[in-house]
Amino acid sequence: MNKKSIELLEVAKKITGEATNEVASEISVSGSVSLGYADSYSDLEMDFLNNITPSQDLRQDWLQKVGATKIYFREEPEDDGAEVVEFIFGVYKVEIVWQTYSNLEKVIKDVYELKTHDHESFVYMWSINKSLILKGDYKLDEYKNKVKEYPTGLRVTLTEVTLRKWLTTPDEREAALVRKQYFLLNEIILSDIKGSLRILFAINEKWEPYRKWTNIEISKLLYKPAIDLNEVILSFSNPKESLLLNYRFALEVLALVQEKDHRKEVNQKKLLLEQALKKLEQ
Repeated sequence: MNKKSIELLEVAKKITGEATNEVASEISVSGSVSLGYADSYSDLEMDFLNNITPSQDLRQDWLQKVGATKIYFREEPEDDGAEVVEFIFGVYKVEIVWQTYSNLEKVIKDVYELKTHDHESFVYMWSINKSLILKGDYKLDEYKNKVKEYPTGLRVTLTEVTLRKWLTTPDEREAALVRKQYFLLNEIILSDIKGSLRILFAINEKWEPYRKWTNIEISKLLYKPAIDLNEVILSFSNPKESLLLNYRFALEVLALVQEKDHRKEVNQKKLLLEQALKKLEQ
């Protein structure tokens, strides 16, 4: 853990020390601090768990008592029911996510029963896995132990679903390149890359991380392409080179798919990409 992460972790511990059980039954730290990569641009991300989320008035009063300023309650809850508050604590920007046990358990249940393939749900599992517990001996340990194990069947299911929708029409990319519709082309390539990454993390049976931590998490994978993702992204100023690298990156990911159940789809996708790559290289 770097120096800035240690500094922010001490702030988190101070806030935690002021939190009664009414405010939070259990507390954890996530984001750059829990990963140990915080820098001068990082804020402090904390997660507060309760059976029932405290009222806004109660949270407002508590935040003011602990010295928070510029308190901002997001108007709408997140899709999973979480309520987010942003504020300044001393010189630090802090974000607290208040979540209930029932809402969190529903997300976990849906993921492990393969009822959702939503990227945000997988990121949630990744975040729980990487979090640091500051308060609580009730459920957080149970959740962290649960998400250490990748769901049975998710690798195959997620790969299959992604292969079906991913990189289906290379002609659309070529047309955007020839027409010099570079904004459109970059949007398409970014979508392609997200599909490649989804398959890549599924192959490794690892949770999909927040986008900003993708490069770090790829570096830890057992199975990964030889092409550096940054190389693909940095080529965006050269549209043709960007498209070439996008195809090559996708082909390297496809080469890692091992399930025989996907062989037909993988071979079809490889042929499609190889033909598009050859045409583009001419």
